[in-house]
Parts: sequence; structure tokens; C-alpha cells
Amino acid sequence: MTHSGLSPLAFPGTAGLAALPRLRRRTRRALLHLAELCGRAELQRRWLNANDLPLVEIDPRRIERCVTRSGLSRELVSEGDWDLVDVAPLCQARANETAAVADIFAHDRHFHETAQYAQMHQAVTLYRSGECANPAQQGAYWCRSEEDIACYFDTLSRAYHGIRRHGYKTQNELARQHPDDSRHPDDEMQVLITRDGEVVLGYGGSHRLAIVQLLGLASVPVRVVAIHPRWLDRFQQRKHSLRSCLHHASRAAADISSTAHTRDNRSR
Repeated sequence: MTHSGLSPLAFPGTAGLAALPRLRRRTRRALLHLAELCGRAELQRRWLNANDLPLVEIDPRRIERCVTRSGLSRELVSEGDWDLVDVAPLCQARANETAAVADIFAHDRHFHETAQYAQMHQAVTLYRSGECANPAQQGAYWCRSEEDIACYFDTLSRAYHGIRRHGYKTQNELARQHPDDSRHPDDEMQVLITRDGEVVLGYGGSHRLAIVQLLGLASVPVRVVAIHPRWLDRFQQRKHSLRSCLHHASRAAADISSTAHTRDNRSR
């Protein structure tokens, strides 16, 4: 209660309003649980999101393609032809990011020599001259100055050396062990699963994927943010909740990826 005798919830912008996101999360989880108890698949699809599923261990060496635009993973069960028209090889769609990791950490080049730096420098220059309102759209991420770019590549260097020394960590693990290097708890590497069960990289995470691929890591935890319903249909069983079916579908795609890599190695 405030000094006026009224609840803080009575006034937008007060402490009570800050509790609304937590209340929405609790309400969503309660509705999801009720939908699971009633076996209502359509309601489960409405209330499920990616954070309701556990992280899945995948072989990053098998990820060869990525989505080419954001906004594809707003629904966990994602219909349509996104996996046919909005997916491209990493070497094309994320060429600068992938090359930067190889140039800096495999070939010992200064970040100023990378194509990614050139792109970021140009975007920041246009921004500072007033010719570009949003340098992030031009490839500068959050950077607004040369100092920001240097900080960006320093963060990339810390990520590489941290993974090389300590292995790949989830954001929760980083928050406990190396808080200066942690991101938001939900900011895990994100993947989508196509109608054929292929695991493709989401709109972010290019550098992290390039690092673990360069280091040859065989398994990393990822967040599945979208699954094509045609792949999910193979695992849908009436007696199981949608959440359980989604998890089985994710694990199956990860297993296919790992098996394919083992088969490729044996054929060489």
C-alpha cells in the first residue's frame, strides 16, 4: 500500500506494473498446463514457447545452413515454406561473420583486416555523418563508434578464448562462472528444424557457431525456436502432450545430425 492507502497496481508506471510480465508468464504456464491436462493440442500450440522446452545437444559441425530473415520463429510450430525459401548456406548468408572468426583466430589477422570490420566501419561512418539512422541494419550490430567496434571484437575474442579453455557454456552457466561474459539467460544459440529434420541456425549466433565449428566441438546446447509441422507430425501421438512431442522431434533431428556426421567421417 502507498501512503495514500491505494495499491501500487492502481497506478501505471509504479512497482506494481513491473510485476505484470511475471504475472503474464505465470498465467501462460497455468493455461498451458490446463491445455495439456485436457489434451487440447490447438491450445497447447497457442501457449507453448521455446523456453518451455529443454535445451538440446546438437553436433554444430552439421549445421550448414541458416535462416535469411528474422521473425521466422514467432511460433514454435511454424507452418509455411520458410524452410524452402528463407534458408541459405552459411557460407553465403553469414559470410562476413564466419570469415571473421577464421581470419582472426585461425589465421592470426587483426580484426581491422576482416571484411566484417570493413562493413561495420562503413555503417558507423554513415551513422555518424547522419546518412544512416540505424547502423545495425547495415551490419554494425550495437556499435555506434570506432570504440564500440573495438569493444565488439574484444568481446568476440573473449568468447573464443573462453570456449577454447573452458568449453561451451550455457548462458546460465556463464552467469554463475563468468558473469562479465554472460548475455541474457534466454540468449542461447537458436536453431530451427525443417520439414526434413535438418537443423538450421536461427537469425543470430553466427559467431558462436563459427567458433565451435573452428574448435571442432562435437556437441553444444541450443534452443529450438521453431519446428516445421511436417517434421513434428512424425512424432505426434495422442497420448503425449505437444511439449513432449516437440522435445522428441528436436532430439530426433539432433540424433540424425550426429549420425550423419559420423557416417561422413567413416566414408572419408
